[in-house]
Amino acid sequence: MKSEQKKVAVVDTGLIIEYLTIDSENTKQKRYKEFLDKNLFRNKQISQIYISFLTKTELLYIVCRTKGWSKAKEIVKHIVSNFAVIRDKEIDDLAALIKCKIPVALPDCFNLSIAVLYGIPVYFLEEKEFTKEISSLIKSELKVDLKLLRKME
Repeated sequence: MKSEQKKVAVVDTGLIIEYLTIDSENTKQKRYKEFLDKNLFRNKQISQIYISFLTKTELLYIVCRTKGWSKAKEIVKHIVSNFAVIRDKEIDDLAALIKCKIPVALPDCFNLSIAVLYGIPVYFLEEKEFTKEISSLIKSELKVDLKLLRKME
């Protein structure tokens, strides 16, 4: 019997925030959460989800704005316990190179650099920044499996 190999993926802050703000009482949002669970967060084929240290930082300041610093640290500590937070010099350098060549936000460059260095897919929310041209450039220049998931309706 052939054993199935588990995958690893990197996820952007926007997707995590979108997931965390779903209202489970809302039928459309509940379906969207089920979609994200099935395809990413609770997908049994994905054994580990990576996030960059900047994703952790973004989560901290976003939660801090509504909950205050102490509560944000507590909440984000719990959230990131579900992920592997990645930070190293090689990723830093590659993120700078990606930013030099591709016009996307710096935190996105860190997620892309993790995907490149580890050879894993990267998941982002579909945003206006990711035009067809930019998405094609990312795929062709970086040879990365870019996954753009639609926003919640």
